[in-house]
Amino acid sequence: MSLTQTVPSVSEIKTMPRTMSAPKAEYNLAIGYLRAFITVLVVAHHAAIAYATFAPPVAPSLTRAPRWWQAFPIVDPQKWAGASTIVGFNDTFFMSLMFFVSGLFVWSSLQRKRIGGFVRDRALRLGIPFVGAAAILAPFAYYPAYLQIGQQGGVSGFVHQWLSLGVWPAGPAWFVWLLLAFDFVAAGLFFLKPDWADVAGCFFARFINKPIRFLGCLIGISAAVYVPLAMKFNAVAWVQFGPFAFQTSRLLHYLVYFLTGISVGAYGIERGILA
Repeated sequence: MSLTQTVPSVSEIKTMPRTMSAPKAEYNLAIGYLRAFITVLVVAHHAAIAYATFAPPVAPSLTRAPRWWQAFPIVDPQKWAGASTIVGFNDTFFMSLMFFVSGLFVWSSLQRKRIGGFVRDRALRLGIPFVGAAAILAPFAYYPAYLQIGQQGGVSGFVHQWLSLGVWPAGPAWFVWLLLAFDFVAAGLFFLKPDWADVAGCFFARFINKPIRFLGCLIGISAAVYVPLAMKFNAVAWVQFGPFAFQTSRLLHYLVYFLTGISVGAYGIERGILA
């Protein structure tokens, strides 16, 4: 076979139909956009914190309580009411939404990979990034908070105070480890009752054409687990041990949204849309 027979001409190349790789069947474009939107909200939230009118004054040291610098690493002297609005508005829903979205595809993953494969996969995909974020990124991210205090000592002074904390702040990476813990809870429930999410999904399916009732049901369930803890503990209190931290009053609240996401995913997102 000659070279002219095997190589197409320029005109033939131009007229050849272009093939585009279709997205994976299990990928939901709408959920992808929602994830991107939440990511933007997270960035905006942490950027606005420094300018919120309710931001505390600069801490005298990293070790002195209360350690508000963990939530407000940098406090700008210039305040803006709009920043307070952004932070306050986001705080009412965006973490709950993140846990809900994170649960949507857990059930299909559990069914496909089974418990061992699912746990191993989540440990690699979430555990390793959490270790890296807590061990490496967090100290670098909080070093500016130490510099804003204005104490002398440089890096050595920061390291001394950091190691004197008794804990190891991981910053926003708390979401990663808590999500991993919730994944383990989901795996445990799958082991104890393999069809629980299907049953819960069928329960929520009755609200397919009644979004207001679904919202009311979800608010009622989350309030039942949130209000008692908020009354028992300070609504803004956190529990922290080592690099692991969570907001006490919202622990079960977040779990409710995560499990609800699993239930909705088990019923089928596309079925809910097309119903």
